[in-house]
Amino acid sequence: MSDADLTAVITKGKGKMQPVKAVTGKSVDDVIAYVRSLKK
Repeated sequence: MSDADLTAVITKGKGKMQPVKAVTGKSVDDVIAYVRSLKK
């Protein structure tokens, strides 16, 4: 998944995942960086 795809999932939701309204701006980038670090 690209960063843009992850941003869309976080901010708009997907499937059963509801959008996370509290996460905006730089925080979205931080969440993406965290998710990317999990697969190592």
